[in-house]
This record gives sequence, structure tokens and C-alpha cells, in this order.
Amino acid sequence: MRVVHFIPKSQNVGATASYVELLVSAMDKFAKPTLTTSITQLRKTTKPSAPDIIHIHGCWSIYVATAARWAEQQGLPVVISLHGALQPWQWRPATNLTNDMRRYAFLEKAVRRADAIHVEGEMEMQRMRQLAWNPRVAIVRNALVTNRISTSSMAAQMTQLYQKVIDSNTFRLMTDEEKQAESILLRTALDYENTRRFSPSTLAWSPNDQTTNPQNVQALEADSWRKILIHASDEHILDYIQQAADLLMLNIAHINTDDVDRFPQKLQKPDGTLPVDHLLARHALKTKSKLDHLRQDEKPSDTEMAICHLFLNVQHQLRHTALSRRHIAQLFAIIRYSDYNEDKLSRMLRHLKLTPFASRILQILHDTLALEEGFMPIEPRDDKGTTAIRQALQALNIQA
Repeated sequence: MRVVHFIPKSQNVGATASYVELLVSAMDKFAKPTLTTSITQLRKTTKPSAPDIIHIHGCWSIYVATAARWAEQQGLPVVISLHGALQPWQWRPATNLTNDMRRYAFLEKAVRRADAIHVEGEMEMQRMRQLAWNPRVAIVRNALVTNRISTSSMAAQMTQLYQKVIDSNTFRLMTDEEKQAESILLRTALDYENTRRFSPSTLAWSPNDQTTNPQNVQALEADSWRKILIHASDEHILDYIQQAADLLMLNIAHINTDDVDRFPQKLQKPDGTLPVDHLLARHALKTKSKLDHLRQDEKPSDTEMAICHLFLNVQHQLRHTALSRRHIAQLFAIIRYSDYNEDKLSRMLRHLKLTPFASRILQILHDTLALEEGFMPIEPRDDKGTTAIRQALQALNIQA
């Protein structure tokens, strides 16, 4: 684990400087720490490879907010240690009210957006709860001011906090290779579940260029598998990923994701699959009426009706930020492995005014799960609307 500690030069003095120096020194046993005191140096820490965590020390400095904003722009997780500076007796007003308000606003924004706030004791924890700026607060005591913790234990607990931050933001921190590996494993499991056929050559496809080396998945390291498995658990596709890993005889540690220490997740997605025989929208009377007319006019099969229901329910879940990757996999499976009349289904989608949405979803299924055009009931569409759906899916931690 590569950790970059940042402390502004103006605050790299006294007890705070001694603490940071001690922590960085003790952390050599658990991680690869680096200490920097300027924004210029901080920006250079992403070369040649980005760190896993940016740990910012300090409070009443514009450089704290600048460092936090830069790390966020780089997609790097941020931990902030305030070192008691938000306690009422530690407030440091500026020379005039305008500067004080500006500095306060910058600090509050940085603290609110941080992935975790480190405090050194119960009093500081209570202060953070009073301010209610950020619920992701963790206590790691300071070995310089209390004998309740050793220097080594302090460094170990801080490393555990870093891991908690990483485990709480798996999708955001997954590399393109890790996301692609998850897609390959998901497709492998779906193929096997629906056809009972499996060949290692299944791995020879890529969602983007069809040229991925199968060994790329097998070469992933333990940290990568940890992120993939935790994210798969969040998206309710863990059983698929584990099944594919077993089929491929991959040497991965099947961790119990329920026991992983994480901060509360903002997105809590419903388990299970979407209904294929009714709509989730309670007041979609007009759509239900159209479906009734389709049953009479087109005499559709159960599969054709199920696909229409699924497209409508995926659209509903997407609008209500409750869509999971298992729902996407469910839609992929029924389209890819079921028999239906493509012309009839195309007319049904057009009658329901679902053609634009469905064609864009098909494009995304092609990009992420290699859905072949020969198995698409309508032509895929890649336009601004598709880009908007991709962005909405990525906001829901779904690869798109």
C-alpha cells in the first residue's frame, strides 16, 4: 500500500510535525509512506504510479483544501487528520471576517468530501458529531500523548483505516483491468449457467477491442481480487464471480465480504432479480394499458413479454438509483440465451416507446458483456443519450 502524507509547511511545526514524523517512520512496517509539504511535490507523487491513499494533516490552511481538491480530481481517496484544530478552544479566526469565512468554507468543503476523518480521541469524535460535516470518522490515538497505544499499534491501526477507506470505495478505485476482469468473469458464468458449456477460450474476448489476453485475468494480484469480490458483493453478482473463478481454477482468496470493515454505503441496492411479469412502477397505468393491448394484438410469447417488462423495470430502477449489476446481467441473459421473435419484439418496444432506451442499453451490453449484434432484437445506438445512461450507471457503481 502506497500512502502519501501531506502537511502544509506552515503547520509542519511543533506537536503536529512530531506526530507526522513518528507515524511515517512507524508505518514502514505496514505500507510505503511518503511525506510531502508542498502542493507541487504532492502532484508529483502520481508519477510513475498513483498512491493508494492521500493522508492530509492540518486544518486552518488553504493548502489543506487545495490538496484535498487535487486528490479528488485525481480519483484518489483522502483521509484528513485535523489534530484537534476544530475543537472550540482551537479555532483560529483570521484578521478579518471575510478571510475567516472564506477559510471556514474551504475547510468545511474539504472535510465533508473526504473519504474519512481521523480523530485522536472521544472528545474530538464528539466534536465531529456535533458539526455533522462527515459521518466517516475513525479514532486512532496518538502515541505521543497517551500510553494507551504503542507507536507500532498506532501505525497498524492507521493502515487498517486506509484499508477500510479502500474497501468502502471499491468501484471508484478499480482499474480498467479490474473492471474488465469482473465483466469477463460475469460473462463466463452467464454462459455456463445458460448453456452448461464452458471453455477457457471464453476469456479471449474484450468488451472494447476483442483482443484481450486471457492471462490478464489470471495475473491479477490479491488486492485486485479483493476489490472485485467486494464490488461484486455490492452488486449482488458475487455468486457469478466465484463460480467463474472456480471454473477457471483461479487462485484467489474467497473472502467473506460480510465481515469486511467498511463505512456505511450510500447506495443500498435491493437483492434478487427484477420481476418479469409485472411493472415496479405503481402508477404506470398508461404503460400497463399498452401492455394489455400488445397481449391482444401481437399475441406475444412469455419471453417477449418478459423482455418488455425487464426493459421497463431496468428503466424504473435506473431512475430511482436502485439498479444493480445483477439486474443488468438478468437482462443480458434473457436477450442472449432465450428464443423469441425479434421482429415482434421490435414492434412491441416501438409501441411502448422503449426503442431509444433499449437500443442504448444494448450498446452498453455490447461494450461491457460483449453481447453480439446477432443476438440483438434491434440495432444498438451510441449517442449522447447512451453517454448519459453510461454516466448514470457509473454513478450507481455499475460498469458502463
